Amino acid sequence: MRTQTVAVVNGTPDVMASLESLFEGGRYDVVFPGLSDAYADIRRLRPERVVLCTVLEQDDAILQLLTMLRLDRVTRDIPVVAVTPYGECDLGGRSMPVGAGLDL
Repeated sequence: MRTQTVAVVNGTPDVMASLESLFEGGRYDVVFPGLSDAYADIRRLRPERVVLCTVLEQDDAILQLLTMLRLDRVTRDIPVVAVTPYGECDLGGRSMPVGAGLDL
């Protein structure tokens, strides 16, 4: 079985603890681009999945990244899921349809 690359952007310890069991077993090569470099890294690496960890203080930057990924023909088909350590992902009431999905 081929190892798949997953980019976890802006990962917090709480979120990583929640996702840990999904990434076990050697099926995934997990990379951790910083939020400021995430778009360029994702475009270059072309991971099979992206996990965006949202925190309220950075919701504008997360939405900007998500928009850039969806507008770029190279990255638009990469499945993206947004997770939050706060139990609810609202992004300040500015949610948008993104075709998010994660088939692990």
